Amino acid sequence: MSKLVILGANPKHLREHLYLISQFESVISFGNSPIKYIENHCQISVYNTIEIINKIEQIGTNDIKIFSRFTGDKLLVRYTIETYFGLQSTSYHIYKSAVDKTYMRLFFDKLNIPTTSISTHMTNSVIKPAISKIGKLGVKKIDTRQQFKNNYQSIVDTAENIDINIENIIEGRDYTVFVKYGTGEIKNWKVIEEYHEFKNADLIAVDYRAPLDTTVWENVEDYAMALAPYCKNQDVITLHFKYSESFGPIFYELGFGLGGDNFFENTEIFSEWEQWLEC
Repeated sequence: MSKLVILGANPKHLREHLYLISQFESVISFGNSPIKYIENHCQISVYNTIEIINKIEQIGTNDIKIFSRFTGDKLLVRYTIETYFGLQSTSYHIYKSAVDKTYMRLFFDKLNIPTTSISTHMTNSVIKPAISKIGKLGVKKIDTRQQFKNNYQSIVDTAENIDINIENIIEGRDYTVFVKYGTGEIKNWKVIEEYHEFKNADLIAVDYRAPLDTTVWENVEDYAMALAPYCKNQDVITLHFKYSESFGPIFYELGFGLGGDNFFENTEIFSEWEQWLEC
């Protein structure tokens, strides 16, 4: 009997929940929000790992799949649960890189994937948490030591710990690419161009769309393939990068799964959204 475990169930993801429910014989979900359309929903925090494990054991652990839209440190909760039940074949490097930007930089360096560099000065730089509570928008632009002092506490407030990165600002266009992996291969991909701007030192999202430059994927495909040995069949990875013709792609963030952004809800971009939900 095929079973689905939804971690962090949220009513705003109604569309994919209803689709997934139709694909499995049994569904159990966990999350803080009340979910009326999932019969076996447990309204508990996803950080209550032991209680979640106990509930899953009660329904049986044969033929179980796990789905989540986690970002940040909640991904390590999923990693712990999957590892406990022997479901985990996605590398810890992927999970940890999605949580910790410092770790991601070191991991990407080993794979020869171009990534951001640490700034040795304050001019034209950004400060960001290594582990952010609010994703890539927890970023501040700085040009002086005084600006660093003025913004430091607000960055700490958005961080999971006190590990703060100072990085050079990268010129170029912003992109996110969704990559769905098979076994040692790429099954599907989708590139999105993002538009950001700094307002009073804060990085804010302005807009996003399918890119006008349709050759962007050709410039990042080899780097996406470098991650294939660390991903299991049906994994979805998001890679966020800057791109210009002069220096090519520079990757600054990795995400695991469909993430917390609203990109996946855009049915014009994701017209074939069902195939991305295979798990």
